[in-house]
Amino acid sequence: MAFLDGLGQALSAVPNQLWAVVHLVTALVAFWFAYKSKGNQQWMWAFVLYGVTGVLYTFVHFGQVNNYATHILESVLVFVAFILIGMSAMKK
Repeated sequence: MAFLDGLGQALSAVPNQLWAVVHLVTALVAFWFAYKSKGNQQWMWAFVLYGVTGVLYTFVHFGQVNNYATHILESVLVFVAFILIGMSAMKK
C-alpha cells in the first residue's frame, strides 16, 4: 500500500496545466480516430464520446466545472463508448 501512497503523492505533484495538456491530446487523438472511422458508425461514436471525456477532463483541470458531477458524466460516456466498441467487435 505504501507504493500506491507514493504514487498518489507523485501524481499530485504534477501541475494541473500538464494534466490538461495530456487530456487535450487524448481528446484530439480520439477525434482524429473518429474522423478516420467514418465507415463504422459505432467506432466513430465511441471515439467521439471518448474525445468528449478528454475535453471534460481538461475543464476539470482548469477548475471550470464541478469535479464530482463531471467525473460521473465522464464515467458514463467511457462506459457507453466501451459498449459500442464491444458491440462492433462482436459483429459477425
